Formats: sequence, C-alpha cells, structure tokens
Amino acid sequence: MPQIRVEMTDLDVVERVATQFGRTVLRHPPREVGHKPSFSTTVKGAGAVYFMRLVEPVLGARRREQIAAALSGPHNERVRWLRRGADCTVSGCPKPSLKRSLCKSHYDSWWKATRRGQTSPFTPRGPDLLRVRLDMPTPDDASGTSWLAGLLEGEGTFSMNGTYPTISVNMCDRDVISRAAALMALDETRVWEPFDARDEARGWSRSYATAVTGARAAELMRTLRPLMGSRRRAAIDRALAVYEPVRLVKPPAQCIVAGCDRPHRSRGLCNTHYMKWSRDRLKGREARVLPLR
Repeated sequence: MPQIRVEMTDLDVVERVATQFGRTVLRHPPREVGHKPSFSTTVKGAGAVYFMRLVEPVLGARRREQIAAALSGPHNERVRWLRRGADCTVSGCPKPSLKRSLCKSHYDSWWKATRRGQTSPFTPRGPDLLRVRLDMPTPDDASGTSWLAGLLEGEGTFSMNGTYPTISVNMCDRDVISRAAALMALDETRVWEPFDARDEARGWSRSYATAVTGARAAELMRTLRPLMGSRRRAAIDRALAVYEPVRLVKPPAQCIVAGCDRPHRSRGLCNTHYMKWSRDRLKGREARVLPLR
C-alpha cells in the first residue's frame, strides 16, 4: 500500500504536516541516550496517492522514482474523498458530505442514475476540491520560495559565519542541491562535495552542499522566516540579531587613502590598506588607516 511518512524532532512542523494529511501525530522515544524524541505522521492508501501526485512535479529525481514505484501498484487509479465533515455541494442541501463532496442521499442518487445510463442533475467532485480546502502551497510556485522553505526546514542550517549570516544545505541529491543554489542566486560553481575517504570507508553516500552568506543570506532569511517552524525561526532571529551589514552600496573606484591610486577592494580601501586595517583590528592596535565603514 502506498504511504508517505514524515518523522522529525520538530513537533510544530510535524503537526502542520499532519493537519494537511488529516492524520494524527505519534511520539517516539529517543533512539539513543542524548538524542531528542521524534514525532511522526503517516498517510496511506488513496490519500498517499493523492499527495504523491500533488508534490511529484517539484521533487528531485530520486523521490520521483520512489513515487513511480509506489504508484505502480493497484492503488494508482483509486479516487477517494479524503475528508468528511464539509457540507454537501448540492445547492440547498445542509447535510454533511460523505463521498466525493456529496451527502449519502445525493451520492446514491447520482450513482443509480449513472448505472442506468441516465443524466444526473448534479455531479460529484473528486480530489480537485481537496486542493482548494488544504492550506498547502501548490506546485506552481513560480518563485520557488515555498519549495526552498520546505527543503531548508528539513535539511538546511541557519547560522553565523563570523559576523555574517549563513544559509547552508547538505544532502545526497545533486539535482536538489543545484536547484537550491539557483534559487539562492548562486551559480553551479557554488555546489561542492564535502566527502572524504573516511565517509567512503563507512559506506556513506556521496553528498553535495551549497551555502550563501552575507547580505543575500540575510535577505533570504527574512523572506523565508514566516514559512519556517519555531526552531528555524529562532535560528534566523539569532543570526539576524547580531548582523551588521558592512557592504558599500556604491563603492569608490579606487582606494580612499590619500595618495593611493590602487583599485578598490573592500570598505573603500585597496587590498594593501585593507589588510593593514584588518591586521590592526585583529591585534587590538590603533588602526593606521580607517575604512569607510
């Protein structure tokens, strides 16, 4: 039977997924000493088939292969109204829907008319109504923001690299990492393989990573924050709280030090004067040159 199972240590994230699935949340004890308890939710059967079809267009190659294998079974063509409790869609009918948006009386009436080759005055609706009722981003998200938020919720890291905010992600699917890099305005050269001989000796799969830092990372954090769970929002808040932008919007063409005509490198200084200022700052000495910021 097809099924989708989500397990994480973030209860609020799993609860949000469970709401979309219309299922409950289970708590699992820590697997080892020092580990956190985890939470899971699962949808099976026709419900899993529907959600697989819904998210398949935005998934990576490995996940699409898994979905293709799952949908090759007998549940592939089944259609089921996944949630009860909504009103019957027939105008003026106050009864709750039972099957395919119709109450029992209207569903039976439609079914009998169909079996007899007659025309029914009303038509049941299938999974299309479910998509409208779910509070879920649809796969046609042109900007990819929802997709990126979902990926980083599960696999990403929001941190500080010195004084700069950083967003990084590391996983085994290169096509997924490449898409994340593109959405973070990075080129393919910013995708690398953090893999060494020790990982290979352990039998681990080859992994790929990408990261963005500085002003672009801060901008992405502010955009993604409303879509993240409580743990990720807290990490974003910690990173942004200590971030002080130092990039010049319109840097000068050459060094600002009097008599220096070398090209600008950073903070209004050429490479030589920038390194002189940087060493003075690191060693706690009075700066011999002062940058613009």
